[in-house]
Amino acid sequence: MPNAPTVRELHEAATSASIAADYLALADLARQMIEVSERTGDARGMLGLAVVALDVDADASEARHLYDLAAPILRAAGDERGLGNVLGNLGEIYRLEGSPRRAEQHAEEALDLFRKSGNNALAGWQLSNVAHFRLLQRDEIGAIDNMHEAYDELAQNPVPR
Repeated sequence: MPNAPTVRELHEAATSASIAADYLALADLARQMIEVSERTGDARGMLGLAVVALDVDADASEARHLYDLAAPILRAAGDERGLGNVLGNLGEIYRLEGSPRRAEQHAEEALDLFRKSGNNALAGWQLSNVAHFRLLQRDEIGAIDNMHEAYDELAQNPVPR
C-alpha cells in the first residue's frame, strides 16, 4: 500500500476528471475512494479495540499491536488526525511501560501532525503529554516550556475539531 493515493489526491484527480468529463476515470476514482474509505474505517475500528484493550483489559501489548496495524493504513490514507491520535496513544503506552524517551518521540510526531492540520486543541494536548514525558526524564525546564506552549495552543482554539 505504500503507493496508494491519499483521499486528498483522489479528490484532486476526481475534480480534474470531472472538468475533463472523463467519466471512466471518475468511476475508477470513485472505486479507489471507496477502498480508501473502507481501509480507513477498518483502521478506526482497530483504534476503538485498542482503547478497550488498554483501558478495560489493561493489555498494553494488544493495544500496541492494534495501533501498529492501524498506523500505516491511516498514514496511507492521509488521515493526519487519526494517525496523530494513534501516535499519541502509543506514546502513552510507552510511558506506562517506562520508556519516556520513546513516548516523547511519538508525542512529538503526533504534535507535528496536529499542528500541520491546524488542530490547536489536539496540539496543546500533545504538548502537555510531551511536558509530562520530559518531567519523567528530569527535564523540568523543557517541561515548563512545553506547558507554556500548550497554553498558547489551547488559547488559540480550546475546542477540538
